[in-house]
Amino acid sequence: VRTQEFIGRNLPLVQEWMALRPGLFECVPPKAAAIAMIRYKHPIESYKLAERLKDEQSTLIVPGQQFMLDGYLRLGFGPPQDYLEKGLARILEVLDSTVD
Repeated sequence: VRTQEFIGRNLPLVQEWMALRPGLFECVPPKAAAIAMIRYKHPIESYKLAERLKDEQSTLIVPGQQFMLDGYLRLGFGPPQDYLEKGLARILEVLDSTVD
């Protein structure tokens, strides 16, 4: 039940965030977990993206390369809404500033 609450509350935030950059993100919405594998269309490798987010923004994601899926990031969206919104903004900030 708790997970369903996170999905119902925070998944729309993630979807709105992805819509801020049309064509950059793709995701099949999860049904049973507050975790999503999000495909991004950007030349930066997922390990490099994760490293920059950690070093520059103190933000953690799991790079898709951990799952042999470069060009993806594994995003947990179970934290409080304001915390999630700040993290999503940081991801965009790094992607927007990156030319790999």
